[in-house]
Amino acid sequence: MLQEALKLYNWVWWCDSSVRFTSPDLDRAIQYSVHNSMLFFTYDLRSSVARHTDIHTMMYLKEDRCKFRHFGQIEAGFVLYHFDDVTKSVVDAWSACALNEKCIAPARAKIICNPGITRDGSCHRFDQSALSIILRRVFHLCNDYPLVKEPFRIHEIRRGEETDFFP
Repeated sequence: MLQEALKLYNWVWWCDSSVRFTSPDLDRAIQYSVHNSMLFFTYDLRSSVARHTDIHTMMYLKEDRCKFRHFGQIEAGFVLYHFDDVTKSVVDAWSACALNEKCIAPARAKIICNPGITRDGSCHRFDQSALSIILRRVFHLCNDYPLVKEPFRIHEIRRGEETDFFP
Protein backbone atom coordinates (compact mmCIF):
# COMPACT_ATOMS: atom_id res chain seq x y z
CA MET A 1 0.00 0.00 0.00
CA LEU A 2 2.80 2.46 0.86
CA GLN A 3 4.57 1.58 -2.40
CA GLU A 4 1.41 2.27 -4.46
CA ALA A 5 0.80 5.60 -2.69
CA LEU A 6 4.40 6.64 -3.35
CA LYS A 7 4.07 5.83 -7.04
CA LEU A 8 0.77 7.68 -7.32
CA TYR A 9 1.60 10.82 -5.31
CA ASN A 10 5.44 10.87 -5.14
CA TRP A 11 5.24 11.50 -1.38
CA VAL A 12 3.80 9.76 1.63
CA TRP A 13 4.00 11.42 5.02
CA TRP A 14 3.25 8.80 7.63
CA CYS A 15 2.17 10.30 10.95
CA ASP A 16 0.57 8.26 13.70
CA SER A 17 -2.18 9.73 15.84
CA SER A 18 0.19 10.96 18.57
CA VAL A 19 1.97 13.41 16.22
CA ARG A 20 1.32 17.14 16.52
CA PHE A 21 2.88 19.53 14.01
CA THR A 22 4.59 22.45 15.75
CA SER A 23 5.35 24.47 12.63
CA PRO A 24 3.22 25.35 9.58
CA ASP A 25 6.41 25.71 7.49
CA LEU A 26 6.73 22.30 5.85
CA ASP A 27 8.73 23.48 2.82
CA ARG A 28 12.08 22.68 4.44
CA ALA A 29 10.96 19.12 5.23
CA ILE A 30 9.64 18.57 1.71
CA GLN A 31 12.82 19.93 0.12
CA TYR A 32 14.88 17.77 2.45
CA SER A 33 12.98 14.68 1.32
CA VAL A 34 13.48 15.60 -2.35
CA HIS A 35 17.27 15.78 -1.86
CA ASN A 36 17.65 12.89 0.62
CA SER A 37 14.81 10.51 -0.28
CA MET A 38 13.18 10.67 3.14
CA LEU A 39 12.98 12.69 6.29
CA PHE A 40 13.10 10.81 9.56
CA PHE A 41 13.80 11.63 13.17
CA THR A 42 15.43 9.56 15.88
CA TYR A 43 14.97 9.13 19.58
CA ASP A 44 17.90 9.73 21.89
CA LEU A 45 20.27 6.93 22.84
CA ARG A 46 18.12 5.80 25.77
CA SER A 47 16.08 4.20 22.97
CA SER A 48 18.99 2.77 21.02
CA VAL A 49 18.37 0.36 18.17
CA ALA A 50 20.37 -2.35 20.00
CA ARG A 51 18.47 -1.88 23.25
CA HIS A 52 14.99 -1.92 21.66
CA THR A 53 15.48 -4.73 19.13
CA ASP A 54 15.20 -8.42 19.90
CA ILE A 55 18.40 -10.35 19.18
CA HIS A 56 16.51 -12.72 16.86
CA THR A 57 15.58 -9.85 14.53
CA MET A 58 19.24 -8.80 14.48
CA MET A 59 20.27 -12.38 13.70
CA TYR A 60 17.62 -12.74 10.99
CA LEU A 61 18.91 -9.57 9.30
CA LYS A 62 22.53 -10.71 9.83
CA GLU A 63 23.40 -7.64 11.86
CA ASP A 64 25.82 -7.16 14.76
CA ARG A 65 23.85 -5.41 17.49
CA CYS A 66 27.04 -3.80 18.81
CA LYS A 67 27.07 -1.60 15.71
CA PHE A 68 23.62 -0.21 16.62
CA ARG A 69 24.30 0.84 20.23
CA HIS A 70 25.14 4.43 19.32
CA PHE A 71 22.05 5.00 17.14
CA GLY A 72 18.68 6.08 18.49
CA GLN A 73 15.65 4.32 17.07
CA ILE A 74 13.79 5.91 14.20
CA GLU A 75 10.47 7.56 15.06
CA ALA A 76 8.60 5.18 12.75
CA GLY A 77 5.36 7.07 13.40
CA PHE A 78 6.67 10.21 11.65
CA VAL A 79 8.50 9.69 8.36
CA LEU A 80 8.25 11.61 5.08
CA TYR A 81 8.96 9.37 2.08
CA HIS A 82 9.74 10.84 -1.35
CA PHE A 83 9.47 8.25 -4.12
CA ASP A 84 12.82 7.32 -5.63
CA ASP A 85 15.10 4.27 -5.81
CA VAL A 86 16.28 4.71 -2.21
CA THR A 87 12.77 4.80 -0.70
CA LYS A 88 11.69 1.94 -2.95
CA SER A 89 14.55 -0.18 -1.58
CA VAL A 90 13.76 0.80 2.02
CA VAL A 91 10.04 0.09 1.68
CA ASP A 92 10.69 -3.20 -0.14
CA ALA A 93 13.08 -4.38 2.60
CA TRP A 94 10.71 -3.23 5.37
CA SER A 95 7.77 -5.00 3.70
CA ALA A 96 9.77 -8.21 3.27
CA CYS A 97 10.64 -8.16 6.97
CA ALA A 98 7.04 -7.42 7.95
CA LEU A 99 5.89 -10.50 6.05
CA ASN A 100 8.26 -12.79 7.95
CA GLU A 101 7.41 -13.52 11.58
CA LYS A 102 11.02 -14.38 12.44
CA CYS A 103 12.08 -10.92 11.30
CA ILE A 104 9.31 -8.63 12.54
CA ALA A 105 7.95 -10.55 15.55
CA PRO A 106 10.35 -13.16 16.90
CA ALA A 107 8.96 -15.61 19.41
CA ARG A 108 9.14 -14.38 23.01
CA ALA A 109 10.09 -10.81 22.05
CA LYS A 110 9.44 -8.49 24.99
CA ILE A 111 6.90 -5.86 24.03
CA ILE A 112 7.11 -3.63 27.11
CA CYS A 113 10.22 -1.45 27.35
CA ASN A 114 11.28 -0.82 30.93
CA PRO A 115 13.39 2.37 31.11
CA GLY A 116 15.34 0.89 34.02
CA ILE A 117 16.67 -1.98 31.89
CA THR A 118 19.47 -0.85 29.60
CA ARG A 119 20.85 -4.07 28.14
CA ASP A 120 20.68 -4.91 24.44
CA GLY A 121 17.44 -6.57 23.35
CA SER A 122 15.63 -5.64 26.57
CA CYS A 123 12.47 -5.08 24.50
CA HIS A 124 11.32 -5.11 20.88
CA ARG A 125 9.63 -2.39 18.84
CA PHE A 126 8.63 -4.60 15.85
CA ASP A 127 8.12 -2.29 12.80
CA GLN A 128 10.17 0.47 14.42
CA SER A 129 13.08 -1.89 15.07
CA ALA A 130 13.07 -3.22 11.51
CA LEU A 131 12.84 0.27 9.96
CA SER A 132 15.64 1.53 12.22
CA ILE A 133 17.99 -1.24 11.10
CA ILE A 134 17.13 -0.78 7.42
CA LEU A 135 17.57 3.00 7.54
CA ARG A 136 20.88 2.64 9.37
CA ARG A 137 22.07 0.47 6.51
CA VAL A 138 21.38 3.40 4.17
CA PHE A 139 22.11 6.44 6.37
CA HIS A 140 24.84 5.21 8.68
CA LEU A 141 27.14 8.13 9.32
CA CYS A 142 25.25 10.06 11.98
CA ASN A 143 22.44 9.66 14.50
CA ASP A 144 19.97 12.23 13.22
CA TYR A 145 19.33 13.63 9.75
CA PRO A 146 21.63 12.05 7.23
CA LEU A 147 22.83 15.32 5.67
CA VAL A 148 21.66 18.25 7.80
CA LYS A 149 24.18 20.07 9.98
CA GLU A 150 21.54 21.74 12.15
CA PRO A 151 18.58 19.48 12.90
CA PHE A 152 15.13 21.00 12.74
CA ARG A 153 11.97 19.89 14.47
CA ILE A 154 8.50 20.38 13.06
CA HIS A 155 6.56 18.06 15.33
CA GLU A 156 6.23 16.59 18.78
CA ILE A 157 4.83 13.33 20.09
CA ARG A 158 1.94 13.55 22.56
CA ARG A 159 0.81 10.11 23.64
CA GLY A 160 -2.29 9.74 25.80
CA GLU A 161 -3.70 13.08 24.74
CA GLU A 162 -7.19 13.16 23.26
CA THR A 163 -7.79 15.40 20.26
CA ASP A 164 -11.04 16.00 18.43
CA PHE A 165 -9.78 15.85 14.83
CA PHE A 166 -13.27 16.27 13.38
CA PRO A 167 -15.19 18.77 15.53
